[in-house]
Amino acid sequence: MLVVPPIVRLAGNAKQVVRLAPRYFHNEPYEQSYRLFIHEIPKPVDRNFKGLTLALQLSVPVFIAPNTSSVSKVVWKIKKRYADGRLAIAATNEGNVHVLVSKVALTQVTTHQSMLNKKVFAYILPGKTKEWIFDPKAKIKDKTIHLQASTDQGTIETDIA
Repeated sequence: MLVVPPIVRLAGNAKQVVRLAPRYFHNEPYEQSYRLFIHEIPKPVDRNFKGLTLALQLSVPVFIAPNTSSVSKVVWKIKKRYADGRLAIAATNEGNVHVLVSKVALTQVTTHQSMLNKKVFAYILPGKTKEWIFDPKAKIKDKTIHLQASTDQGTIETDIA
């Protein structure tokens, strides 16, 4: 990934446009993902300075779109049921672009009782699986559970087993 300009000096409240470009021509049927790390280099402090100096470091996701139409498809399943009631739930991205999951809610199918409503923040890249272990309010007795997930692609609702 090329970054232009690679080093920038900014005054307070100043703005700077930074351009990003792939180093090589991208002609893939799936999205490419990168991370842009931004480091602040603090000014040298006076020898008699008393206090704390902080330097910021940011990590920004960068995605390059695929050469075909973008498709997101997440498949959810219960990976494991623990004796204490916890559930291991897996989400596999079978699409060709990332999906950002921000919230997961679980409901019993038979009673429609809400068992979990948890904020999460996870990118699931194409072809990858993300697994969470959730601790519902009470042990879920239903074999099938209704899952609702909020994502950057919209809301996903499905029954999982």
